[in-house]
Amino acid sequence: MPSTRRAFVVAAAAGLGGCTSVLSDDAASEGSPVDGTDPGTGTPDDCTAGYYVDRYPFTPVEDLPATLDRAVEREVVAAAVADGETTYETYGQEPLDEGVVAHEDTYYWLSITAASATEVPAYLFDCSWEYGREAPADATVIAYADLPESDREAMQLLVAPEGSEEGERHPSESLTIRERPVPYPEGGDDSELLARDTVWVRWNDREYRVSTGERTSTERHTYRYAAEQVADDDAGLRAWAGEEFVVDLSLSEAARDAYERAGGEAGYEACEPAPDGLDALLDQLPEDARLPGPADGWYVRVDGERSRLTVMQWVE
Repeated sequence: MPSTRRAFVVAAAAGLGGCTSVLSDDAASEGSPVDGTDPGTGTPDDCTAGYYVDRYPFTPVEDLPATLDRAVEREVVAAAVADGETTYETYGQEPLDEGVVAHEDTYYWLSITAASATEVPAYLFDCSWEYGREAPADATVIAYADLPESDREAMQLLVAPEGSEEGERHPSESLTIRERPVPYPEGGDDSELLARDTVWVRWNDREYRVSTGERTSTERHTYRYAAEQVADDDAGLRAWAGEEFVVDLSLSEAARDAYERAGGEAGYEACEPAPDGLDALLDQLPEDARLPGPADGWYVRVDGERSRLTVMQWVE
């Protein structure tokens, strides 16, 4: 959206555009923006709420597969593919949502088949580090390698997100953490950190100031993932997506106008309430056919041509 004054409250993607059996993933759709907009922002005049509508070519190979940025995500996918299922435990969120993933040039549908949470004991931690700061001469300093396993795991959760790459584990400028619950599943009886109010931990050429607080609890989440192959190449993924997600639309004249306008270079905007044509278009997009992330929205087919349409609702 061009204006920063709006807050998006609903994001939906639906695509109309382009393709019969010969449309390529690189094909571009065409259309024209809606008239009557503020030329400075592209927003219809006097709007306090509205919709931003856009449509794109039908490109499942680009739209559907999740981007596996973190090592833990790639490990979960590889294990689920190798064994059909895998279990992952975390003190944060699940590493991956359900959806399409790529592994060794093959496409899979990754699903969460089970999820559970267990309460475990934890302690509140403060942790800080600043570039160039050293521990005071009279401070207790413990090397990370000399800590028991429970404390090393606590430091890993404090300093770096779960699943981060080794080179990304440590801050480069500063780090400040206040009262974060850190799990000690076995109670922490062997802990060197919990035995002291404040201690300095030397790790990777950095000296972290660590303070421990009161006992609390946190949740350990367990997810079971399953991987099912859906395509063994790009053409197979396009065919599968066409069968699995494409919604056939029958458009009135007004709805067709709303659809065609979305094909411009920057889409178009419409005020709330939705104009009749846009309202009629949205009525044909079932929630259970919405695309999985990261694409969101819907693939649709109009007169044999397939596209993806996005609709974002905003308010001032």
